[in-house]
Amino acid sequence: MRSTATQLHLGRRTTARTSTSSRGSDLSGPSDGLIGRMLPRGELPAWSEPTIDLRSAARTSLILCVYSRIAKWADGVELNSVRAHAWHEHEPELVALGYDVVALSAQSLEDQRVWVENERLVCTVLSDVELRLAATLGLPTIEQAGARVYDDLTLVAQGGEVTQVFFPLRDRAHDAQIVTSWLGDVHDV
Repeated sequence: MRSTATQLHLGRRTTARTSTSSRGSDLSGPSDGLIGRMLPRGELPAWSEPTIDLRSAARTSLILCVYSRIAKWADGVELNSVRAHAWHEHEPELVALGYDVVALSAQSLEDQRVWVENERLVCTVLSDVELRLAATLGLPTIEQAGARVYDDLTLVAQGGEVTQVFFPLRDRAHDAQIVTSWLGDVHDV
């Protein structure tokens, strides 16, 4: 089934065709105000190096995959592992388009450790326990298991500026495919 979803790109509204059954991500709600904002400066703990400044990491092109919690089970499937593997599968296309992929959650690095090691993730994984990006950038948060965490979304930034946000994520398994297709369309223009 195909439907029309409103997407924002560089502050301009455009209409994009998406399929709710396979592509399920669109832009709405609190993420509307993110387009055109600059990623804040500030160091966040990371697995690949002691800390990373997100704006510096996005000085060229960056995809930020925001996770509510690293371990999120549904019907016996760890949803975020499915999402992470999908991003890994699309890595060659993303690199060809000039994008780096970074994951972020509000969990501590220690809480993320088992997931990162078990999944053998190669992307950078950041920890924002204090929800600094919620306060400075306005990333949406939710209450989950008695804790305030980020809501799942995918953000695209170029030159440190947020150029696209995919939210809410209705189909985590196809998130990477949706974003990669969108980027391919944008770069073909």
